[in-house]
Amino acid sequence: ERKEIILSFEELQEITLGADQILCDQSHFALVSNIDLTGKSILWNTGEITSSISVSESGVYTLEVFYSCKVDRDTVNITFVKTPPPFSLGEDEQLCDTDAKILQPYGHVADVQFEWQDGTIGENFEAKETGKYWVTAENACGLVRDTVNLIFINHPPPFSLGEDEEACSLMPRILTPYADVEGLNFQWQDGSTHESFEVKDFGKYWVSVSNACGVSRDTIQIKKLNPPPSFSLGMDEEACTLTTRILKPYANAGDYDFEWQNGSKDVSFEIKDFGKYWVTVKNACGTASDTLEIARRTIVLDSLPNIITPNDDSFNQHFVVGKEIGLCRLLVYNRWGDMVYQSVDYKNNWDAPGLSSGIYYYRLRGDCIEEVKGSITISR
Repeated sequence: ERKEIILSFEELQEITLGADQILCDQSHFALVSNIDLTGKSILWNTGEITSSISVSESGVYTLEVFYSCKVDRDTVNITFVKTPPPFSLGEDEQLCDTDAKILQPYGHVADVQFEWQDGTIGENFEAKETGKYWVTAENACGLVRDTVNLIFINHPPPFSLGEDEEACSLMPRILTPYADVEGLNFQWQDGSTHESFEVKDFGKYWVSVSNACGVSRDTIQIKKLNPPPSFSLGMDEEACTLTTRILKPYANAGDYDFEWQNGSKDVSFEIKDFGKYWVTVKNACGTASDTLEIARRTIVLDSLPNIITPNDDSFNQHFVVGKEIGLCRLLVYNRWGDMVYQSVDYKNNWDAPGLSSGIYYYRLRGDCIEEVKGSITISR
């Protein structure tokens, strides 16, 4: 018996979803096969079984077509990309040199590559120096760019108007804190705002220099230095005895230089003996001096009484040695050497009370006189 077998072969066509796609600023995209899939068994990797699908997310999409004796498939990579949006690095500005500026076009943006002016790549850039900064933001859909100029300024550096000083006469001068004054503001002690100040008188001068980043200040005091004022060490004098004392030209010695008669540089001098004392006081503006002489007073007794007649008749009643002889001591002895009278401060008042007539001997000495010895006759 003969049997007939009929074989039918299905015509197979290779399916393709097309080239991979980068889609700029699109929200959806339709994936469609290149062949008619009517009546065929199909399956997308999304689980859909329709002949075409609409996708809205980036990814790899696969279509499988099932034939009676084989499975055909194709894959496509779909990427949704947004064109980089415009951005701004900010306005041109001045910044303090102690600060840093972080430049950042956006927050995190996927699929965008940044390139800065120095060739570095990153989402932000730390600016620390004066200059022009720019960045490009680029992806497959486009490129945007922005530029900003940043100027970093310094805090006004310390400066000096000079050391405080004292001078006999004023030399006019110009106080100038800085040679380069760009971007700086000045305020002087009198309220003026010039870059410099002319000194025409003694006094205190100060200036504040400021900019957006801070303030620096300095002060100078220019005092008038006067020559030493005149002074007196006292009146010259004569004395029987010396009273120790301190010679001091000024209560406040100030910044003067002193030189005494013996070369001493002290501000005062102690007198311990009779003599001549002088001092010169000086500074850069002049000198002052004075001299004091303290002489020892000496009284010469040319003649002393050699007789007294103490009989109450007011003539030769007392042993009178002189006036203004200062403190003196009188000792009287009889012929046998016995002391019959003494006084440590004789006042010309001895009239030999209780002594009989005769010859007696005395010793007289004091601060203003040399010791004198002699005899005195008492006649009653």
